[in-house]
Amino acid sequence: MSDLAINVRWQEILKEDDPQCRAIVAPVKWHEEIIKGFAKKILGEYKNSENDPNFIIAGSFEKAADVNTCRNLIDAIKIKPLNSRYKLIFIISADKLLLPAANSLLKITEEPPGYARIIFLMEDGKKFLPTLKSRSRYDVLTDDENNFNESGILKTPVNKSDWLKWLSENNKNKAELNINKICDDLNGWVNYEIENKNLNLALKLEKIKLLASKNNLSVLMLQDLIILALIENDKNNNNNFERIFNDLII
Repeated sequence: MSDLAINVRWQEILKEDDPQCRAIVAPVKWHEEIIKGFAKKILGEYKNSENDPNFIIAGSFEKAADVNTCRNLIDAIKIKPLNSRYKLIFIISADKLLLPAANSLLKITEEPPGYARIIFLMEDGKKFLPTLKSRSRYDVLTDDENNFNESGILKTPVNKSDWLKWLSENNKNKAELNINKICDDLNGWVNYEIENKNLNLALKLEKIKLLASKNNLSVLMLQDLIILALIENDKNNNNNFERIFNDLII
């Protein structure tokens, strides 16, 4: 049984009535399962979208749809479903939509046809266009709901237990332990600290992200520097971090 299958909110979603427009923030590893789950719920079965005119997917797990794809999507939505009550439309990587593409979807999400069920699927709710969000029923599905705030932003570890848990999760699979994953976590933490007006820690984490993006440090060194920044923030002490950071960038 997958982690998603036992997620309480996901189980509620599968039982409730579907709005015409929905937005879901969830880990990428769950996206395919979410798509299949909604296809079975709304269309009665899951088929490859290429073989089902009532099931449309725009974008991919790696890249959002461009503005031309979105315009073609709008035309496709306006065509009534074939031998079905509903037409299901998934817009994947919705948090990566460029502004022209996102804006092109505003009218169709404000006044969708009665048979349309439009679902925006993304990993980072903070980057989702607010005007699209306001037109959608918004949900955040997480491995551990305590690790994210209501906007789907990753919370910064705040104590020794959190730090050790983060290190443990990052070391479960060595193949997945890489600079990009650490940069993604850092980006979430920076946004979280800015939102909570903890600018000193946000600046530290942004500095570490800068080092990580330049690939100047090993994964273990980056982990140590992150833990140092978090520990010193907890103790209101900046001396060691700033000294080590300045040594690294020289």
